[in-house]
Amino acid sequence: MAEPADTALGVLMLVVAAGCTWLGWTSLRRPRKAPVSVQGPRWLVRAWGLGYLVLGVSLTAQEVGRTAGEEPAWPLILIRWIAGPLVLFPLVAGTVRRWRERRAGRVANEGRRV
Repeated sequence: MAEPADTALGVLMLVVAAGCTWLGWTSLRRPRKAPVSVQGPRWLVRAWGLGYLVLGVSLTAQEVGRTAGEEPAWPLILIRWIAGPLVLFPLVAGTVRRWRERRAGRVANEGRRV
């Protein structure tokens, strides 16, 4: 029989997986309404959304497998090799884009003061 802590962790991971899946699906369907951290070109937002969708599905498969008593290997591989870069690279690209926009705005404002 599973311990209460393991059951609580499993339920928490399923809630997180459902949240990741929902966030990824809504970002894929409506890239203009994405969170501020990844706003930019549609391909950037959709790559990020696809990463979160894959992450959510993989976490769900992992937790269902763990609840059934087996340790599935393929969700972990999927998370590391596909979802990880799809989530991280758009975040980095969005951060660089916002930094460049702020820097260009600051340079333009400094030029006007003179």
